[in-house]
Amino acid sequence: MLLRRFIAPSVAVSRLTSPSSKTLATQSDAHLRHQWSPDLTEQQSLVLDAVAGGRSVFITGSAGTGKSLLLRHAIRVLRDIHPRHSVFVTASTGIAATAIGGQTLHSFAGIGTQSADDANTVLRDVLRNRPAARRWAVAKALVIDEVSMIDGRLFDTLETIARRVRHRKSDDVWGGIQIIASGDFFQLPPINSPDPEKEFAFEADCWDASFDLQVDLSHVFRQSDAKLIELLQCIRLGRCDPDQLRLLDQCCVVHSDDGDQWPETGLRLSGFNPSKIKAHPKVLQFYERLQFGQS
Repeated sequence: MLLRRFIAPSVAVSRLTSPSSKTLATQSDAHLRHQWSPDLTEQQSLVLDAVAGGRSVFITGSAGTGKSLLLRHAIRVLRDIHPRHSVFVTASTGIAATAIGGQTLHSFAGIGTQSADDANTVLRDVLRNRPAARRWAVAKALVIDEVSMIDGRLFDTLETIARRVRHRKSDDVWGGIQIIASGDFFQLPPINSPDPEKEFAFEADCWDASFDLQVDLSHVFRQSDAKLIELLQCIRLGRCDPDQLRLLDQCCVVHSDDGDQWPETGLRLSGFNPSKIKAHPKVLQFYERLQFGQS
């Protein structure tokens, strides 16, 4: 279901690699490119070009494609092109916000833990919160990490707050704030989304209008085995073919005559009875570990 709701309607996710894309005309903008870190892929460098050009970007991709690294680079770029006090770094959860040196999106927005059932009520509360209203007023750029855990109704409400607090015209999305969002909609979903029609942020009415560019990072850094990468991507999308299913089946446990399950690779044997371990036909490998820390 999620595959049809996100990948199918969001054809713009692959726009970065299209030379004819109006959102990032890589040929006509070639003279505007910067020299970024040589460790970045061409795709990541083009994203930073877009950020440096003041464009709003949504960054997605599977685990290990460098979303977090790219986001940290993007934050540095934003702080170069905008006054530092006008760049706000947020995430949907406290742990994610801490990882990028920011604050929760709810804290920045001044909405606390309340739901977005009534946008006018939330707006009224934000306007009464002077520090929050000032943050919205001075913001030039807003980073939202783990946007996959923000539901569509809340995303729409925040966009409305941005326009209303900043007194911008109705077609000035987010009140003119540059939005850099990152997240993987195949990972953790929103918790208790109040609207089943807008369970995910990409189902918000303002989603497509919020971004000049939506990018699906394709290069996986975390694994080097091409077959494993292909298998993981197919599992992620729920599109495994028979050969891939057979490969997975080869990694499953086998049953002994007495009903015990043995890991086919000989790993993770610590929970087995010692006599069973000695009888195991595989050669055992022992590892020593030292752990330090304060209790």
